[in-house]
Amino acid sequence: MVPATIANRRDWRLYQELAGQADLLITSGRFIRQSDSGEAQDMLPVGREPAFADIREWRRAQGFSAQPDIAIMSASLDLPLHALQPYRQRRITVVTGDRIDNEKAAMLDAAGIRVIRAGTDGQVDGKRMLERLAELGYTSIYAVAGPAVFHTLLRANILDRLYLTITLQLLGGKAFDTLTHGPLLEPARSLQLRELYLDTCAPAGAGQLFGVYEPGAGPAVIPPAPDRP
Repeated sequence: MVPATIANRRDWRLYQELAGQADLLITSGRFIRQSDSGEAQDMLPVGREPAFADIREWRRAQGFSAQPDIAIMSASLDLPLHALQPYRQRRITVVTGDRIDNEKAAMLDAAGIRVIRAGTDGQVDGKRMLERLAELGYTSIYAVAGPAVFHTLLRANILDRLYLTITLQLLGGKAFDTLTHGPLLEPARSLQLRELYLDTCAPAGAGQLFGVYEPGAGPAVIPPAPDRP
C-alpha cells in the first residue's frame, strides 16, 4: 500500500484520470486475492464517488463503457470468484500461461470470465498478451498492478509510457529500504525542490535527472484538485 504519509487526493485524482482514458485495465491475481482478504488499497478505478463524476461523464461522451474492462494476469488461476463480484458489470479476462489447471479454467469460463493463454509454461508473456488483447479490440491499456506485472511489461518491451509521481519527502522505516534505514520518521521529512537538471548523455540511451533539495518549511496547504480531464 502507499504509505499514509505520502498518499494524497491529488495523486489519486491523476490515477483516476489515467484510468478514465483506458478501455482496459491490467491487474494481477494478487490484487484480487488481496481484495478478498481486505488488504487491497481500494477498488479498481474509475471511482464511483462524486469527485470523479466528470471522468465518468467524459467516458460516456467518448463512447466508452461506464468502466474500463479488466484483464487479470494469473499463473495459478487461484482467483476467488466472490472477490470479482464488484466488477461483474465489466468484461473480465484472465490472462495466463500455456500450462494451466484446466479445471480452474473451466470454473472461470462457467462463471462468464474469459480465459486466454498467452505465455510459456505457467507464466504470461507480455508480448503475446498484448497481441491477444489487441485481437479482442482493446487499444488503450493501462496497467495498474504491482512490480511483477510491471516487470512482465518491461521484459517484453511493450511499455509505451510510464506515469510516475514523486513526492519530495523522506519516510524512513524498515519496510522502505531505500535512502534511509531505521524507524519510520513521524512526520516524514519534507523537502523542497530547488533545482532540477536533465543530463541527456548518461546513462547512455536513458539520461538522468539531478535534483537539488532543501528541507521544507512544513506541510503545504493543498488547493482543490483541478477539474479534468
